[in-house]
Formats: sequence, C-alpha cells, structure tokens
Amino acid sequence: MIKKKEGFKGERLVSLPEALLTKFSKNPLIENLYIRKMGFFPKVKFHAVEKEQGVHYYMLLYCVDGKGWYKIRDKKYTIS
Repeated sequence: MIKKKEGFKGERLVSLPEALLTKFSKNPLIENLYIRKMGFFPKVKFHAVEKEQGVHYYMLLYCVDGKGWYKIRDKKYTIS
C-alpha cells in the first residue's frame, strides 16, 4: 500500500512549540484543554500516520470530502 505522511499540495499545518506544550501541560487550568496541532490537508490520497505506542492526547479528524479510516486496538473505523 502506498503511504505518504506529508507534502500534499495545499497542505497547511501549525504546531505549538515543545516549550509551550510543556508549560501548558503543567497548568492545572488548561493541562487538557489546548490544541497541539491544527492542519488542513486537501486531496490527501494515501495519507498515513502511524502511532505505534498510541498517543496521550485526543485527535479530531474531520472529513469534508471522500473517505478514510483509523484503527484503535485492532478495530477499524471509517470516516466519511
């Protein structure tokens, strides 16, 4: 299967710096309430990201065209 992590035409991605993430994670008022990354990936055929150890944060995947999928603990979910 073809897999591509990044570099799509029109792709936009913004990430908080690691120092700011560390600071936010220690603040009891916002430790679980901040956005780490935000992106826009139009026409992302073959987009793939694998997190072998999982993640300690939440992800919001919002599909406006086409379809995709994600898998958690060997269960596959469709996004459309």
